[in-house]
Amino acid sequence: MFDTKRALAGVSAVAAALLLSLNISGAQAAFISQDSSFGADTITYDTDTGLEWLDLTESTGLSVNQVQAELGAGGLYEGFTFATRSTVETLFFTSAGITPGFQGPGEPAVWELANLLGITEPFFFVSFGHYLLEGPALNAGLGSLEPLLPFGDAAASRATVDDNGLPFDQAELTVGSFLFRSSTPVAVPVPEPGSALLLLTGLAALTYGRRRKRV
Repeated sequence: MFDTKRALAGVSAVAAALLLSLNISGAQAAFISQDSSFGADTITYDTDTGLEWLDLTESTGLSVNQVQAELGAGGLYEGFTFATRSTVETLFFTSAGITPGFQGPGEPAVWELANLLGITEPFFFVSFGHYLLEGPALNAGLGSLEPLLPFGDAAASRATVDDNGLPFDQAELTVGSFLFRSSTPVAVPVPEPGSALLLLTGLAALTYGRRRKRV
């Protein structure tokens, strides 16, 4: 005789496994460190946007003008694009999930992104990078990640996007440039809530059909 309770328990187990897989996929880190022609772990792949970010330490000591001259065919940064304010903001505050303003010392989101992109100022443990302003400008913008920023008698963390950066022809040994390129990795299918619901409905229908045949 068909055991209805056992069948329903099986469906419930499958449902729990599907919901668990959905929750795990949502908790996965948004960044993957990758190797490139610049060396090991010099690319940070943003799984949210599909963009590959070059380490800031690979462009320190170069002005915006010098970096732009190397973006074309045959250049050192061929295939990369100079980031604008909006792309840097998306990286900081959407993909990395950093909260604007001062946060507690060693804020995990700031710490993780700074370490992935490279520390350009080792003494103060800061990551600095140029970005381009969207529209006519006389200077570049400056993005920074500061995991351990002195703040009064304590410390804090923050990520900033400041349009008052360096002139295009000024180079600093502690400032790199935010450069990215598009990526088309092989996607691993992840069950969507709608797909999971359809699968559960199918399992329930199959269970009901087997029960009717055996009654």
